[in-house]
Amino acid sequence: MLEQALRFLNENAGALQAVFSGLVMAATVVYALLTWRLASETRQMRRLQVQPEISVTIQPQEENMNFVDMVIENIGLGPAYDLRLETDSDLRWRGTKLVDMGVFQQGIRFFAPRQRLDFFLVNVADDFDKLMSTTVRVKAIFRDQRGERYTRDFALKFSEFQGLRRVGTPPLTRLARSLEQLRNDLYRSATGLQAIRVQIERRPLPDEEEVDERERGTEAKDGSGTQPPGT
Repeated sequence: MLEQALRFLNENAGALQAVFSGLVMAATVVYALLTWRLASETRQMRRLQVQPEISVTIQPQEENMNFVDMVIENIGLGPAYDLRLETDSDLRWRGTKLVDMGVFQQGIRFFAPRQRLDFFLVNVADDFDKLMSTTVRVKAIFRDQRGERYTRDFALKFSEFQGLRRVGTPPLTRLARSLEQLRNDLYRSATGLQAIRVQIERRPLPDEEEVDERERGTEAKDGSGTQPPGT
């Protein structure tokens, strides 16, 4: 059996060597592909670590859902440079056009990661029907620290918030009102405009109650054993 195996190997040495060479070559190709893929993912991760990502949205305020803010935020991991916002919308509130605001006219030279800028945009109660059919299109143009430029387009629709309701008072608003009330009470107390009434009720201690009961009992006994003069 062993002699037959050795004879087979000797007779087919060339073919076996070719097969083994092919397997080694295939393994080398697979290893090269995996190395290339790993290097590409590493470059992509390094790019994401310095890449900014600008988000432009609108959202109702917590205090009043009719008041809508525009929110500009860098949700990326890298800073954004030379951020410019462009829009063709004629949206305005009380004479001030959106396109005339500083962020659209001047831009922002440096926008740090996780930095957020929100400002009042419009009161939807002023022209509800028109705003519900309005779409504000905003283009954000910026670059990263390597100089690579990015462009993002946003379509902001007020109709997305139509029909929303909020029940109760937001916690921060409730806390602010409580602090304001406390401040007013302290101010009135300090200035004498309205004194804080404090009612103190003193309750006797248990030992004092026992002493009082003994004294009342002794007085009762003395009164029952003594007759008034002239009787």
